[in-house]
Amino acid sequence: MKKYVTKKIVAAHLYPSPFTNESRMLREFDTLRKYKVVDRVIVVAAREKGLQDYEEMSDAFIHVYRFSKGYSKPNCSILLKLIGFIVWSLKVITFLNSKQDIGIVQCHSFSVLPIGIAYKLKAGIRVIYDAHELESEKAGNGIFRRVLYRQIERVLLKKVDEVWVVSDAIKNWYKSVQRVDTKVVYNYPYSSSRFSKTTNRVDLRKIFNISKTPLLFLYQGVLCKGRGVERIIQWFRRVNPKDAHVVFLGDGPIGNVVKIAADRYDNIHFHKAVPPNNLMNYTATADVGLSFIEPVSLSYRYCLPNKLFEYLHAGIGIWASDLPEMRKVIREVRNGILLDPNIETAEAANLIKSTTIEEVANWKEASRRLRYKYTWEREEKKVINAYNKYM
Repeated sequence: MKKYVTKKIVAAHLYPSPFTNESRMLREFDTLRKYKVVDRVIVVAAREKGLQDYEEMSDAFIHVYRFSKGYSKPNCSILLKLIGFIVWSLKVITFLNSKQDIGIVQCHSFSVLPIGIAYKLKAGIRVIYDAHELESEKAGNGIFRRVLYRQIERVLLKKVDEVWVVSDAIKNWYKSVQRVDTKVVYNYPYSSSRFSKTTNRVDLRKIFNISKTPLLFLYQGVLCKGRGVERIIQWFRRVNPKDAHVVFLGDGPIGNVVKIAADRYDNIHFHKAVPPNNLMNYTATADVGLSFIEPVSLSYRYCLPNKLFEYLHAGIGIWASDLPEMRKVIREVRNGILLDPNIETAEAANLIKSTTIEEVANWKEASRRLRYKYTWEREEKKVINAYNKYM
């Protein structure tokens, strides 16, 4: 791919959480740096204990600024959270106004979209809305909140220059409900040619003293409600350690649930999250990756998780929920099984116990054969073209 050269300018990315290892954003930043689309990236994020208020990454190409939201306890009242977010937003706007070289703002959440629009109206810059999920339809949003979010978003979208989404189903929803055209920028990993060699792999079997005979299943990603974590624990409680083990690799709100299960059952294991650039070295040592999303919201029903493609690029089999977007991938690649989101625990456990080494070998081969179709190298052209168009 040829290099794209534009005038040197800053891209500001607004993110309402602490910025650490967000893989989608890091891939976008890497593309902007590699093709010299912008001079540097500013990430405006939320302060978190243990993280620096100012941090430089990627040889000072990425500058992260974290501002306090004013509250520290996750279970504080909605009113305190609202006040804290308003204070944080004012800090962000003041910060943006102090910069003279920002040419484009990318909003990574619905909540920061008003900030991006406000800055656009003042500074005359461009705004990209990079929707990581279908935010108005997230789990926990009641009818009133969903309707309110849709109406506010509809107004704000009129001022946005471009909208990015992560799946075709979400693109179709925006076209049907919000009457707006969007661009799908898939959460594909880099091609396997960038994947570390076999000698650098970290063998999960050795870490947890698992013999070669049992099948090794892997769940990687955020440990939270709606991702099937507790359901998967129930499945493996019914499985003999001689038949199969599962490793949960990640952190999150229900991490303690996994840790308790790991202490109690010999075939359930917990491993803390690892940096994205080293993740594949762990993933590739499993047999089957689990992406069991529960359709508790429209956002989850239409999702296309990072982990699905990480498993594929690692060359392992995949068991995924039978939901629209994941169904398309599994049926095309034929590298695993689609699970009914309402599958009974006993049925899932029996399926685990009846899976053969030959089936797993076929799934792995299918993943290796077709993973070239799902690469970030194909997606990054969309990022480059958008930035060149609007700057």
